Amino acid sequence: GCTDASANNYDVTATVDDGSCTYSTSCAGSDITGLSASNIIHDRVTLNFDNMNTYDASGSQVCRVDQIRIKYREVGTSSWSQKNMAQPTGYDAVTGVCNSTNNTSKALRNLSPSTTYEWQVKVWYCVGGNTGWSTGPDFTTLGSCPNVGNLAVSTPTTTKATFTWDASN
Repeated sequence: GCTDASANNYDVTATVDDGSCTYSTSCAGSDITGLSASNIIHDRVTLNFDNMNTYDASGSQVCRVDQIRIKYREVGTSSWSQKNMAQPTGYDAVTGVCNSTNNTSKALRNLSPSTTYEWQVKVWYCVGGNTGWSTGPDFTTLGSCPNVGNLAVSTPTTTKATFTWDASN
């Protein structure tokens, strides 16, 4: 029988694989998984997610991600900002192959310090349509870094400058 648990006809009682395993060849267009945030500082974050391209047992691609869209906003506000990945999208006019992305992260920049954000991700597949929005975990940016205080410069020689400062800010 079929001993491959990822096959359509997996047989839990089989002890020897007889080569009869069959696999799905259609794209279900699954929602994105593995959502997390990392590298959070005062004005940026990296949003992470799983690679949603899938392959059958022979290595042939089953689901091909055409594009990924991320929308994010400060918690409590109503306006979303968006980032897209995989440009251009759709099918290449010359090759006839659907453009694709294997990205598993996206950096967001120019965020506000000490602010909590919410975010969602949607995936478009070459075949299989698009998904609904999947919600990632909220993240909070760090506070602003203070500027140096009491900055001073002295010039002990014509080719040397000495800078001093303290942490008074």
